[in-house]
Amino acid sequence: MAHLRTKRKLSSPNIGRLILSIVFVFIIIGFIVSLSNFTKNKNLNLTFGQKIFNTSSATTEETWILRGDGLLLADDGHEIFIELAKTKEEREQGLSGKEKLKVYNHGEVLVTEGMLFVFENPDVLSFWMKDMNFDLDMIWLDEDYRIIKIAEDAKASSYDSQNQGSSQIFANDVDSKAKYLLEINSGIAKKMDLKVGDILRLQ
Repeated sequence: MAHLRTKRKLSSPNIGRLILSIVFVFIIIGFIVSLSNFTKNKNLNLTFGQKIFNTSSATTEETWILRGDGLLLADDGHEIFIELAKTKEEREQGLSGKEKLKVYNHGEVLVTEGMLFVFENPDVLSFWMKDMNFDLDMIWLDEDYRIIKIAEDAKASSYDSQNQGSSQIFANDVDSKAKYLLEINSGIAKKMDLKVGDILRLQ
């Protein structure tokens, strides 16, 4: 005997369960997306001072990652991600034996890595180019991060590895004592239009 099948209307309890199920599904999806982003950032080992730029062109898409312990900002908005050399050992090592610092153009803003040597008291700070693999711009700063001297294009070749000495010592003047020295790639000071008297902002 055939049975006549009729449409059943959803009761109020069933509608409630359906809504709860939909909400639960969206919560699960949100959790998965958040977990994915967290894992991605963890794999990048993100720390303070890092910045990621995503730029796209007709043919390529790049991700730029700059690492540092802090950030120096110039008046024109140029950015220097700095690695700090605070201890005696860190200052003696400096950038010796390291690869050339990363530099990127982000629109009209120049973004670069650098190293900031930090000293306990203002003084005459002398440097040479021992075991350097690239040329530098050296920038001496006072306690207020005001530029008091710039030595452009300090040559890596100025250090004589055979005689364990340097044909050139780079230092600030006796009457203008410095508390910090900033090292960046040769040519960057000019591109950033950095001048004596400019004040860099530490962020």
